Amino acid sequence: MSAFHILLKINKVKMSQERVMLVSLRASPEETQVIRDELPPLEPEEIRLKVDKVGVSANNRFYAQAGDQPFLKFYSVYPLSLKEHDIFANVPAWGSGTVVESRNDSFKVGEQFWGFYHMTNYVQMKARRNDDGFKAYGGLR
Repeated sequence: MSAFHILLKINKVKMSQERVMLVSLRASPEETQVIRDELPPLEPEEIRLKVDKVGVSANNRFYAQAGDQPFLKFYSVYPLSLKEHDIFANVPAWGSGTVVESRNDSFKVGEQFWGFYHMTNYVQMKARRNDDGFKAYGGLR
């Protein structure tokens, strides 16, 4: 194996990624806090998107106020994986993101998607292509 092929193989191995999130207190959604965690290397079929932009409007306040309502469950869209932060929740926001890493053959680095994200720098999820773009079905999100 040439040095070029070894270097190419090494560059494909990604490390974990720090994620920064603006979260709301479940009991009082207008109270926010910045928390950080570490996203692990991707699992098979997962993608990682850099959240380029999110829009903040009155809709976000509604998502926060209705966050745990059984008929909407906005807080379950992007659950927090850290148990010590279970008093907080990610409030969804419409925005755009770019695939920065993929272990899913259906998604290429550089592709951009508009959709339901949350106020963060990165999201990571399992995804399936559909006519509208894709549907998340698991992973850390």
